[in-house]
Amino acid sequence: LGGSGTSLGNSKVRTINQGFLSETHTFSANLINEFRLGYADDKMNQLGDDVGTEIMQKAGMQGIQMIPGRHGFPDLMFQQSGIAETYEANPRIQVSSKWELIDNVSLQRGAHGFKTGIMVGYGRPHQTQSANTFGEYRFTGFATGLDYADFLLGIPARTRRYEDPADQYPRPLNTGLFLTDAWNATPKLTVN
Repeated sequence: LGGSGTSLGNSKVRTINQGFLSETHTFSANLINEFRLGYADDKMNQLGDDVGTEIMQKAGMQGIQMIPGRHGFPDLMFQQSGIAETYEANPRIQVSSKWELIDNVSLQRGAHGFKTGIMVGYGRPHQTQSANTFGEYRFTGFATGLDYADFLLGIPARTRRYEDPADQYPRPLNTGLFLTDAWNATPKLTVN
C-alpha cells in the first residue's frame, strides 16, 4: 500500500438517453422554416463497493452515527509507517436532463436575405454527493510512538467528519434570439 493514496473500489453506472427531431419546411422558394427539438438525459450513480457500516462495526470503530447499508469507507491516514492513505470515493448521484428547441425562419425579399430564430434551452440537473460519511482518522504514533500501533489500539491523533452537502436542484433556462439581414447591395458587395 505504498504511495500517496489508495482508493478502494467503487462502481459507476451511467445511462445516457438522447433524442432529436428536425424538420425543414419550404413554404415557397423564398421562405424556409427550420425546426429542431432535442432532449438529452444523463444519469450517473456512483457507489463505493464497500458497505461502510459493516466495516466500521467489524473494526470496532465507534463514535460515528451509522446509517445502515451506507456505502463508503473511512479515510485512514498514517503519518510514519509509509502505509498509504486509504479512502473510497464518496457516493454520489448526478442527473442532467436538458431540452432544447431551435426555430429559424429564412426569407429572401429582393436584395435582402433575412434570417431570424429563437433558441430555448431548459435544464434539470440534480446532484447529490456525500461528504466523508465515515470520517477521517489520522494516526501519528502520539500514544505509542508508532502510527500503526495506535491504529491497532484504536487511538487516532485526530478524527474529523463532515456533514453531507445539500442536494442541488438548479433549473437553468437559456434563451436566445437573433435577426440578420444579408443585403446584396451590388453583385460584388454584400452587407450583413
